[in-house]
Amino acid sequence: MNTQTMIAKEVAVEKMYSSFRRRLLAAMLLGSLVIAAPAIASAAPQQQQREVRLPRIDRRAIENLQCWVSNGHDTWCKNAQLVASAEMRRIALRRYAWLMPLAGDTRSIVWVPSRTEIITNQRD
Repeated sequence: MNTQTMIAKEVAVEKMYSSFRRRLLAAMLLGSLVIAAPAIASAAPQQQQREVRLPRIDRRAIENLQCWVSNGHDTWCKNAQLVASAEMRRIALRRYAWLMPLAGDTRSIVWVPSRTEIITNQRD
């Protein structure tokens, strides 16, 4: 064998080893990403999803409630602190001005839910 043939074979072997090393390194990186990805995902902050619901206001039902309260039943509905503590979090309560003729005065108007906000945490 002459020197050029030996050099050519050595170069070919070196290319083969170099290609093998690159493939091995790529496989190791890919494998470590596959192992590390779930750990990274679980450590990432959760995304929040907000949903706001505006229920249909049934005027007749609220007027009936106002009459019920004005007649001496369920007086707790007039007290803002009692109503707020009795309701779930994130429900907006409102007193409607159109109840004034039934209630008699502003402090006697009942509080009713007018908005609900739901926040959920989603995990990927």
